[in-house]
Amino acid sequence: MLIKSSESEGSQGKAFPSFLHFDLTGRALRYGARAMRMRVESAEQVIWGVKRLIGLSYNEALGDDEFGRFAFATQKAEDGSILIRVGSASFSPTDICRMTLEKIKQDAESPLNLGAPIRRARLAIPAYFGIRSQEIVQEAKDAGFAEVETIIEPCAATFAYAIKPKEGEEYVLALSLGAGTFEVVCGLLTRNENDQAAFLAKGTSGHTRLGVMDFDSAILEYVLSQKCDAPTRNSIRNNIVLKTKLIDTVELAKIRLSSQAIALILLDHQGRTYIRDHLIRQELENVVSPIIEECRKPLVSLDKASMTRAEIDTVILIGGPMHMPFVREKMKQLVAFENGQLVNPPCFQ
Repeated sequence: MLIKSSESEGSQGKAFPSFLHFDLTGRALRYGARAMRMRVESAEQVIWGVKRLIGLSYNEALGDDEFGRFAFATQKAEDGSILIRVGSASFSPTDICRMTLEKIKQDAESPLNLGAPIRRARLAIPAYFGIRSQEIVQEAKDAGFAEVETIIEPCAATFAYAIKPKEGEEYVLALSLGAGTFEVVCGLLTRNENDQAAFLAKGTSGHTRLGVMDFDSAILEYVLSQKCDAPTRNSIRNNIVLKTKLIDTVELAKIRLSSQAIALILLDHQGRTYIRDHLIRQELENVVSPIIEECRKPLVSLDKASMTRAEIDTVILIGGPMHMPFVREKMKQLVAFENGQLVNPPCFQ
């Protein structure tokens, strides 16, 4: 069953977007969609996107400009790791993960869902998380789970989609493009006499810093450079409320351009219109095309698995960006996929 969040509502449905809203003492007030909506009112107190920061030193994140997309404050800890500051409180990225898992466990155990205690958890993690996966497992245990296992994210999605081989077995390539990471796994999907599926991963790869966040940052920079003049651009960059509102506007336009050719970019604040323009689908595609090209590198997992494109029976496209027609077509080109079925499950939006 899909665990429903007591906090999330609206476009995210009942899912668990990993946003947390804190007060200035460090107490978590809101989670998920409700926390997302607080970004305009108190952007510095909304923590999100921390999976990109797990395992990085402060200097590594600073050098890769990871902090530039966030409104919340960060600082370098004595050991060189990352600390996130909210008022008088400070958290590590894994602290935020633990709090999110505690909330998920709490909601899962509530009458809204299972209505019973949960001891075991299986966490879906990026394929190339490496040593960082141990940190996540420990945080899950600290969140109250007695037994914790991990599974590579695209493998988890393959099972969740409940895809079954047509004639005993088939080769599957799963591509997962999420908020902050791109994951690739290929392998053999089999079905036994009891109609139970098993998946043998023969090759994995990924990019731990490539995802929707990069799409949104690139689109935001394009809008700032092409849709407003220099004084307006500077006003937006130097005002966290304006920048946050524009981020939300850009994200909405990106979603709309999946099904329509043009989307309005409107930024109003306190009676003043800062931007009123349109973004067309071709502009969007030009902006994100270089990012999609970066997805080519992790596809070396096919070579590791000694699999050829001709052997692939099914390609599973997972994640919100995969619902953009341009991204789907680009993925087909990257894997040179022509035969078999291309699956774009709506449950992984």
